[in-house]
Amino acid sequence: MLPDRNLMNDPEIPFNLVKVEGVWERQTNYMEAEATVEEIIALQQKNPQDSIGVITFNYFQMELIKELIQKEPRVDLVNVWVKNIENVQGDEFDRVIFSIGYAKNKTGRLISNFGLLSKQGGVNRLNVAVTRARKSITLVTSLSSRDFKESHLKNRGVGLLKQYIEFVERKVSGKIRQKEMSPIKGYQYNWYLKNRLIKESARNRLVFFSESKWMDLAKVENDQFASALLTDDDRMYTATSAKESFAYHPIQLKKKNWPYSLYFTRQYWMGISF
Repeated sequence: MLPDRNLMNDPEIPFNLVKVEGVWERQTNYMEAEATVEEIIALQQKNPQDSIGVITFNYFQMELIKELIQKEPRVDLVNVWVKNIENVQGDEFDRVIFSIGYAKNKTGRLISNFGLLSKQGGVNRLNVAVTRARKSITLVTSLSSRDFKESHLKNRGVGLLKQYIEFVERKVSGKIRQKEMSPIKGYQYNWYLKNRLIKESARNRLVFFSESKWMDLAKVENDQFASALLTDDDRMYTATSAKESFAYHPIQLKKKNWPYSLYFTRQYWMGISF
């Protein structure tokens, strides 16, 4: 997933995490739905002019939240929309509230079926959903990233959900975003251009950007993310097509407000700076 650069640089953390002890029962999570309604009320009191989009991960949770807000006199229905992850494409809101819904059942077991996320196209649905907010995202969830087991992560959509929850957890806890690259068996650390650049980054202010695989490195200026740097280490090798590398990838970076530059190993050895 690629977070918007403006959100990453916002001095006020644009993410909010609401953890509840909800239970998955009859395709819904009632406690989560109630918490979602309370978040709507809080946002409307603080930002009365802002539009709010509630995005759920299954139809029944969407219908439950709709029912609850209809009964809640403190909710101004004019600027609130409740959507399912399947029908949110094309919509944008000032504030987005996610109700994950899925949780452990009464016996403490987490199901392996995550509805639309488990089906073909689940990755695309989630990627679309997390880009609907202009100003802030509130994640209402009964799950933490630690609740997922290997059996759940065999599905790409569910794996991406786990990564997103973990991303929000890190953002709200203020943990450092930079991390070292794990060594790969059979390869020397300095074979990769990005690793060489990091070692020489005193003047370039480069960091590993652990939030996303969409870039090799991020350039930092005045403690703000300034741009993305793409190298030829393994980007072409891992791409499914040339179009992915040279068309789709740049389009996505531009959409998320990331200026970018390409820097190749040949340029490095020739002494050409980026």
